Amino acid sequence: MSRRALFGLLVIASTSVACGGRGIPKFLRNDNTGGDAGIVVGIRDSGVGGVIRDGGPVGVRDSGVVVVRDAGPAGPLCGNGICDRAQGEDLVNCAPDCPLDPNRCFDGMEGCACSSSFDGNALARDDCDASLLCAPWDLLSGRQGELTGPVQSCVRPCNTDGDCGIGRRCTAAYVKLADVGVPRICVDQLAPDDQYCGAGRQTRSRLPGAPVRTGVNMVGCEVGSTCVQSLLEDVHPDEGACLQLCGPGLPACVAPLPYCNPLFPDDTGVCSVGRLGSGSWCAASPDDGPGLTRRCDRNADGDVFCVLIGAQDEGLCMEICNAQTPCRSQSATNPYYCEEGLLQNGDGICMSGNCNNFPDTCGEPGPLGTGRVCAQFLEDAGLCVDRRTPLLAPTGLGNDETVNQQGGDCGQSDFGFAQCPDGTTCVPAGNGQAACLAGCAVGDAGFCGGLLMSLGLPSNGARCVDVTMDPNAGGICLGD
Repeated sequence: MSRRALFGLLVIASTSVACGGRGIPKFLRNDNTGGDAGIVVGIRDSGVGGVIRDGGPVGVRDSGVVVVRDAGPAGPLCGNGICDRAQGEDLVNCAPDCPLDPNRCFDGMEGCACSSSFDGNALARDDCDASLLCAPWDLLSGRQGELTGPVQSCVRPCNTDGDCGIGRRCTAAYVKLADVGVPRICVDQLAPDDQYCGAGRQTRSRLPGAPVRTGVNMVGCEVGSTCVQSLLEDVHPDEGACLQLCGPGLPACVAPLPYCNPLFPDDTGVCSVGRLGSGSWCAASPDDGPGLTRRCDRNADGDVFCVLIGAQDEGLCMEICNAQTPCRSQSATNPYYCEEGLLQNGDGICMSGNCNNFPDTCGEPGPLGTGRVCAQFLEDAGLCVDRRTPLLAPTGLGNDETVNQQGGDCGQSDFGFAQCPDGTTCVPAGNGQAACLAGCAVGDAGFCGGLLMSLGLPSNGARCVDVTMDPNAGGICLGD
């Protein structure tokens, strides 16, 4: 097999053959090259060296609509159908007259545009409505040079949900706002860990290539998380990610995010699902969320990166190596070695030295406690990777080689091979289907009985036979 470039894009392909032919799922690869999706850009500083403004009139903003009131009796202001902002009416204190209208984000309203006079110390009301402050997200993020226009919006400081209006919430503010003395602001809804948050209602992006993800809603974070900005290059300046920060002087991480992954240069970390080293699944694309709680361990031994798998939004953590830099990843049962020459620059990738599914030699529980399975990248090189939940039920084969206990179909997805339980491997069964079968070494008569019993499969007369018509491929456990 030729050693084509592996770095960048790896594709999982499930072979589809009838029972009796060799059909062991393998990783295939192509020559596409991509950057490392696992490196997080550190938080930018908030230093501001003078505010650059356009050449238009200063302090004058056009709301686009002029409301002319008649000369009739004044009467009560709230409830007359007119949102009189000059008299202090807004979404909070007069919702009947000032409902949220996503199509009418007038300058000065909460979540809408304003002109900031920020001098690097504290926020001011500027041209926002009463009780609001003008937040200069462009200046706070330090990304003015990348933007096509100002990103500044009005926010409402708060202490309790009651300060925000019916159905709205008072939540811990963005890290950048807390830095300038605004610890909490009002939002429309809350997002869980590792989802996008945003403090504006404007839908026009000012950062090329970065969509506005939270849209017309102001989105904060659930209790325990903070909206952290400037973590990724393709996130708009008034948006961020809901994260639990950890590290020196910060609270310890707890389940379900028990590991503090030091993603930032100052050793500040993000509470993550686990210590994801070589062979662990990682977030390789921000399409379904930032994925910052599923990044490769930045405190790992060696150079571990998240490499995209196929057309999915996930990848595998892999350690890069060469003759001068041997593998540093550790395994108690399956030591790593450097399979050199896989990358375009001549470097290699650390592989598992004894990676096999016939029988299963990837015996470690892995960082998530789900076990590991051998994924073959080359005919003679594989990597023990974490099994994925939910685990599928195994399939049992009787001594007549027919199914006597039906399990899950591991052929339904590209990653289904990794959902087979410990001791089993995904074997195609024809018609696009595949089954999790107990793998064994042909001729090992004493191995299958215990394995089948542990899997809850029939084990009478257990034996290991070659059902793939390839003695080198190993065998499958049968039992009645």
